[in-house]
Amino acid sequence: MVCCVRTIIGLGCLIVGTWLAAYAWLPTLAQLPLPAVITTWSIPLGVVLAVVGLLLLLRRRQKKPTFGDGPLLSTLKEAGFKIGPVPNGWQADGTWKGVTLKVRKSIGHEAGRFGRPWTIVVTVPGQPAEPWAFMPEEGLIVEQRDESFTVAMADLSRPERMHRLGERLNQLLGQRA
Repeated sequence: MVCCVRTIIGLGCLIVGTWLAAYAWLPTLAQLPLPAVITTWSIPLGVVLAVVGLLLLLRRRQKKPTFGDGPLLSTLKEAGFKIGPVPNGWQADGTWKGVTLKVRKSIGHEAGRFGRPWTIVVTVPGQPAEPWAFMPEEGLIVEQRDESFTVAMADLSRPERMHRLGERLNQLLGQRA
């Protein structure tokens, strides 16, 4: 969106600047009645506007900082999880504190609920304890079966929270009935 606005403003400045810089040489039909201050300064003003327009058009779009899921993967690898690709992400199978878990990076519906590009989804054996101790972004139960339940942890997709995966898995295991 910002890129489109920048392009429109840049084109506008370039067109108006070029028109002002060439104002003295334009036929009388193309000359609009302008105040005397603008007509005397039309060439420098036009050049400045045209240069600003060119700079706006040629300026490269700032790239958003990219971050990966490296801290999550390294925590899981250190714990001995086996990580493999799945459609729209990866899945790690292993044990955490003696409990078998499935940890998935999901780009699907679970992430869309929180407006995140992806989220971490953990399948835990057992049933969730009542009352549930997590806020929805920290741990939303997205599926519950007789033998297990699945929790989406959208906050772990934020770079400043990824290092807390181990702590969050410990808390999640403590919330089993």
